[in-house]
Amino acid sequence: MSVNAVQNYENRNPLARVINSTIIGGVIGYGSKYAIKLQKAEKKDINYAALVNSSRKDVNLKKVNSFKILKSRTPAQDEFIKMIDHKESFKNPTLQDLAERVGGEKSALGKKVLDILKDENNKGIDVDGIVNALGKDTKEAKEFKYASKITNCFADYNIDRIVNKLGGNESSAGKEFRRIISEVDQQSSYVARKLLKATHHIVKTKRYTAPLVAAGATAGFAAAFIHNILSHNTEA
Repeated sequence: MSVNAVQNYENRNPLARVINSTIIGGVIGYGSKYAIKLQKAEKKDINYAALVNSSRKDVNLKKVNSFKILKSRTPAQDEFIKMIDHKESFKNPTLQDLAERVGGEKSALGKKVLDILKDENNKGIDVDGIVNALGKDTKEAKEFKYASKITNCFADYNIDRIVNKLGGNESSAGKEFRRIISEVDQQSSYVARKLLKATHHIVKTKRYTAPLVAAGATAGFAAAFIHNILSHNTEA
């Protein structure tokens, strides 16, 4: 009954239709500031890399803390804790760290690097010096140089190294470690999406709404005005 009453009132009062449509159009225009996707200019100040890094950092910390409170831990859990606790030194490793990164005493390459570092004649040697000592164009030299450039502890090279240390992909410890990595990856992605959504909402909230409201109101006014003209012509 109320809808019909409004429609009948508008039919008798063309101006009412214009006013109502203009108001509705303005409301829709205001709401569009949240509906319209962010433009390129609006995205330029959003640090997407920082959002992702923050998400991963928080998830890693929670996972590590959940392992640290356990009375007993598995080898895979211990390796994950060690990896995260030493992630900063992983970014800026010493030559000794790099020797351990390529296997240490448990690999042929690791032993060669350690022997080079122990040699009294090699005091002050750097990465390039070790590469040259290994034979520059040899497979071992190339692997060492590649390993030395990795700064992300989640790089495939490092994950594979830890899995091999735990017994390989077919071992229960190796499988558990990969499962832990998969879990933190999924959780990090979820948190990053939530952060991104919240960030986009904040940016949209700061949009200047006057043009959008004016555009919506103008569209509503025009639609009602045209309707009245057409209705008048039809009745005539």
